[in-house]
Amino acid sequence: MDMNNLMILKWFSGGLLFICVYLNASAQDEPPTNAVSVTVTQSIRRAVEVTVEVLGDLESLAQPTIAAEISGQVMAINVDEGNPVKQGQTLAELDAKPYQLALAREQAEQQRLQALIKNQELTLERYQNLVQKNASAQSELDKAKTDSAVLQAELAGVQVRLEEAQYNLSKTVITSPVTGTIQRRLVSVGDYLQPGTPLFQIVTTTPLRARLYFPETLAAQIHLSLPVKLTIPEQTKLPVKAAITALRPMLDTRNRALEALAEFDNPGNWKPGYSIKAVVILERRPRAVMVPAGALVRRPAGTVVYRITHNHAKQQVVQTGQRDGEWIEILSGIAAGETIVLDGAGFLTDDVPVNVREKTS
Repeated sequence: MDMNNLMILKWFSGGLLFICVYLNASAQDEPPTNAVSVTVTQSIRRAVEVTVEVLGDLESLAQPTIAAEISGQVMAINVDEGNPVKQGQTLAELDAKPYQLALAREQAEQQRLQALIKNQELTLERYQNLVQKNASAQSELDKAKTDSAVLQAELAGVQVRLEEAQYNLSKTVITSPVTGTIQRRLVSVGDYLQPGTPLFQIVTTTPLRARLYFPETLAAQIHLSLPVKLTIPEQTKLPVKAAITALRPMLDTRNRALEALAEFDNPGNWKPGYSIKAVVILERRPRAVMVPAGALVRRPAGTVVYRITHNHAKQQVVQTGQRDGEWIEILSGIAAGETIVLDGAGFLTDDVPVNVREKTS
């Protein structure tokens, strides 16, 4: 009871005591004239993800350098730098004439030996009949068998050389081993190549791999299959979902960083070499207490929210957790379903009078 009411009780005792009590109750229910105008909201329960944001680089899963496997002169080049190519597509052609002649030579030798073997089989059969009739010596039959075996061995050697000639001829057509894009062209028409001479460098663009760099303090929390949301800085497209597919077994000794890899399908025009931003989901909490970010205020005591009690703001220190857009997780200090100040919280101090108004849309 304030001093004004004490004065009234002193001068008007007895029957007017009821009136004094009534006036005192009214003073408690009505906000003071100097009250701060505020709106209120409620803390809620909702799912929140515990995340960490790191940077990384985009890599191609394959960057083969196509080299000549045989010697020869370049007769045609069918692609240039920046051209997309498909697996098996012809990139260049070498002079095939020397290899066609080599193949024809081995084919002729194969036919000659096959004819000799056929004739030797007849000779062997004749000697076998003569030996059975005692009309020929066994040594002659043995020699015929040896000659037949020699011809068979020569034919086997020719067949190997024939396969080699066919293989070399096929290598006069240079094809792409992967689907990708020509990064560099290293030869021109007319160049004479030796085996191992580089011709093209190809880069695959789907799938891609993100190489992510985590600080040493998070190394124990990073493991395979952790969900990752990937974005390209300065692009506003929706993040690409991926997961950690591999971890390097040791930290980088230069910067104490743990490197993790995440493979994913290219969402469109992402290119190897881009810088990448990754939000890694370390944990999901399905029933976290959340409040709007505008309800939190920094004060000397720490981060606080304001409850409303009898038209006065009561300061409550809270511990915050994850941020999810405009909502912030509360780890301690208030529970779900509590009414707290939203608009006007920044103008409040502990126990200041307030006037709660309806929030306008």
